[in-house]
Amino acid sequence: MVTNYKLYKIIREKIVFSNHNLIKSPPFIRVDLISYRNLLIYLDKKIQQKVMYNFHFALNKFGYLFLGNSESLEEISKFYKTIDVKWKILQNISEAKNIVNQNKNGYKYFTSIRKIINKLTSQILWVFYLLKKQNSKKKLNFA
Repeated sequence: MVTNYKLYKIIREKIVFSNHNLIKSPPFIRVDLISYRNLLIYLDKKIQQKVMYNFHFALNKFGYLFLGNSESLEEISKFYKTIDVKWKILQNISEAKNIVNQNKNGYKYFTSIRKIINKLTSQILWVFYLLKKQNSKKKLNFA
């Protein structure tokens, strides 16, 4: 017997339903709830860590993460508070948004999003400065 469910329009407007590649795609941002059950057990350890850091990056402060029975946070547990042990419901308590990077030797290090934005901003400003300087040397002819 096939049962079809229909969501009320008001609920459908508040929820994003989409296919998303957890390994290749960048994480969504400003998410209040991430729920998955026994997904990570099928991934190798490095990919599990990447996905967990992406989830942390995506979750708002005080957002919720539902894990499966076989899954754990391991090294990022410091960013979460346990709400329910039995059902593995956790709450993000960290405002810090870090991205895990690996250098050429395979060592992990954390990069603050603020540092990345500051670096990109300074690079963009430098490009604008150079463009402005280059354009000021040219004479513009208006017909």
